[in-house]
Amino acid sequence: MNRPIALCATGVAAAVILVANPRPAFATVRVGALIGDHMVVERGRPVRLWGTAAPGESVRAALAGGKAATQSDAGGHWALLLPAVAAGGPFMLTIEGSNALIFSDVWSGEVWVASGQSNMEFILGRSKGADQAVGGGCPGLRLFTVAKATAGSPL
Repeated sequence: MNRPIALCATGVAAAVILVANPRPAFATVRVGALIGDHMVVERGRPVRLWGTAAPGESVRAALAGGKAATQSDAGGHWALLLPAVAAGGPFMLTIEGSNALIFSDVWSGEVWVASGQSNMEFILGRSKGADQAVGGGCPGLRLFTVAKATAGSPL
């Protein structure tokens, strides 16, 4: 069963939750599960990106005029920080190495995260007025649902 995480923000809405880096499987540049089209980054804060690539591969990224570069480690993991972005959008995020990834409709705004209690499993779409909130009253609302998982040790 998936656990919805309800998020809403005034102005530009957001949802970004940090998760563990993916395991390297291929030499092409790949990104973490939270990085993609329609994502929202926290306004006024450096933007952390991460993923995998071939060991020692150069990785470059650009967003809203800010640029950064790094090199993947011996295990193929990379991470970098782009300069902070003022509220606004939509922007294009590009990440390049041996291949190029282009993500569109990226916004910078408020990020609200709700998680941690069983009473927070209520699905936003089931609430009164959800159609108006998502469709008209809060069009910038973004929702990212994290699947439930258990583990014998911290992940």
